[in-house]
Amino acid sequence: MKLFLFALTFLFALAVFAEERTFTSENFLASVDPETGATTQIVNPKDPFLMNWIDEKAQGPLGWGTVEGFQLQSVSPDGEVRATRGPLALTIRKSLDGDRWTEAYEVKNEGPADCELGPQNFGIRFPYACNFTRRENMLSLACNTHVWCGGDASWLYSTKLDGSRPFLVCWVTEGSLGDYSISYDCSQTKNGSWYRGALVLHPTPCKLKPGETLRLTFVYSFSDEKPDETLPKHAGAVRFAAEKYSVGIGEPVRGSVETAFDWESAEISVDGKPVPFQRDAQNPKKAAWEVVFDSPGAREIRLAVNGKKTLMRVNVLEPVETILQRRARFIAEHQQIMDPNSPNYGAYVIYDRVSGQQVVGAGDHNVGRERLSMGCVVAQALQQKMDPELMKSLRLHREFIEREMFDPETKMVFNEPGRNNQWKRAYNFPWMSDYYLEWYKLTKERKCLEHAAGILLNYYRIIDGVAHEAPCIEAAEIYRLLVQEQMTETADALKAAVLRHGDLVLEKGVDHYSAEVSYTQGTFLLKIISLVHAYQLSGEAKYLEPIPAFLKNVEGFCGQQPDFHVNLLAVRYWDLFWFGKMRIFGDTQPQWLCALSGEMYGVLNQIDPKPEYCALSERILQNNLCVYFPDGFASCGYLVPFHVKQFVPDGETKKFAVPTGEADGKRFDDWANDQDWTLYYAAKFL
Repeated sequence: MKLFLFALTFLFALAVFAEERTFTSENFLASVDPETGATTQIVNPKDPFLMNWIDEKAQGPLGWGTVEGFQLQSVSPDGEVRATRGPLALTIRKSLDGDRWTEAYEVKNEGPADCELGPQNFGIRFPYACNFTRRENMLSLACNTHVWCGGDASWLYSTKLDGSRPFLVCWVTEGSLGDYSISYDCSQTKNGSWYRGALVLHPTPCKLKPGETLRLTFVYSFSDEKPDETLPKHAGAVRFAAEKYSVGIGEPVRGSVETAFDWESAEISVDGKPVPFQRDAQNPKKAAWEVVFDSPGAREIRLAVNGKKTLMRVNVLEPVETILQRRARFIAEHQQIMDPNSPNYGAYVIYDRVSGQQVVGAGDHNVGRERLSMGCVVAQALQQKMDPELMKSLRLHREFIEREMFDPETKMVFNEPGRNNQWKRAYNFPWMSDYYLEWYKLTKERKCLEHAAGILLNYYRIIDGVAHEAPCIEAAEIYRLLVQEQMTETADALKAAVLRHGDLVLEKGVDHYSAEVSYTQGTFLLKIISLVHAYQLSGEAKYLEPIPAFLKNVEGFCGQQPDFHVNLLAVRYWDLFWFGKMRIFGDTQPQWLCALSGEMYGVLNQIDPKPEYCALSERILQNNLCVYFPDGFASCGYLVPFHVKQFVPDGETKKFAVPTGEADGKRFDDWANDQDWTLYYAAKFL
């Protein structure tokens, strides 16, 4: 019966696309629009949900495989596409060979002069189904796509949100990718946080002489193997990787080279200086290398082998203690309001490094909420090293908090100054609880521990029944401290609340809740943290049972591109719109919520010590620390794409208050805003 229903579903899918040219095999189905030549469907025929890995709303000039700026000339019966732009002639050929779907793009210079191509003027659109709009079976019908534009060793792969395999893997078997951009259709979703936009892939900058051709070939298949973990399966494949991409001063960066072909010589270099390597005696297609840096900062390590070129990016860090002390002083000196006549006197606020001015607004720009992280890291810095001026700053901040943002009697946390709770935001409670936890650890003042626990009890009452998952919750640590202080009644109440919440997480399973976003990596890693806390307080194994399944959801967001900006860091689509000066959507890595997976692995390691958990926690947290600058400034995030364009297609309307416009990427935002939770967890686990 199940087989019959599956066959009907499959035939229905084929009927829907009957007018399109469809290519099928046992393990792959692709459809092409006969009028535009755009790929409209990529499906795994064995998938019970028959998910289309292409965003079905992206059609016409926004479709899959559209080369921006070219005018379509013809689409032949066999699907060959021809288009032109000035002297450039484009040919696109698509074919299915067994289980491998190939899309080959060729651009020939038919003019009399040289033509330069690069990210400014050449891009191919690939609108993956990275759209998390709430709908039935959404976790099985949307994907997260990892992209690595690594020259001659480029790849992409996509994972379903439910963590299931196989993945949709793409190898770039011919040509060199230099970068990617984001094309964001503002009509796609009612909530800007649910939609990533289309990937626009750019070639490595090159110059085409008259008669020369640029070729880019993409080969897709469904596979259980990820190209960031194994050598891609094509004849020209190169894998250039390191054990970790953020290291301390004097700590070796250790890496490897692996190729699918024989080679006589290779060159690894940093700033034009060679890096020695040792070939594997058993497999001459492999080599090991290491390099040590004696000063902090980002570096590019380049590889050239048999004419193929690729690179990686590593970051050399100062000790976390140094970063923490420097950051705390910067907060006190630049980010605290010192006007006694201001109602925000004593608050820690946003700072703009370009203007040198403080920024105060509402909501995501106000004097509370995520900004409480600044108070936490100042308290951590004082726990390491007492400084009278820094302590004076923190006391002034607490006076502001208890005057404007927190009621010590009721343990109520407010969303805006003036004790304004017009918007009742549950996320604020765990952040405020952390703030008083760090005050307790600094001063051993029992009242601070009472506040930390009372705030969490209020939080659990507010969210009871919905299994809300808030970031930065330290329930287990607060419980242990309550027991140490013999505050038994409060400890018992907190334990009961944590276990009640753990039971709700078990009951809800993969159902997810968020007051603000449809789905993020954080949805499941925060469930894991809640379950670990319930286990720590109860010892009941039932709280550990769902964790392996939840880890699959988390891992789907952790690509291992050889670049410290993105390695193991979850793609965040929206944070620089809400928290950055840029006010732009687009892949943001790191952003402080990327660090929570580092915390999660650290917490898992506490109950189930494993070298891999410890290593993952360290790598993730260290990669996030690149937002901290030598002068103590810290950026709220890094915009990864080369460029982001936000637009409304002709005939469509915006569904959300997303401003249209464009922004250049490959840069840190100019605001210090919410990023200090990254440092908070780095100080705890590194």
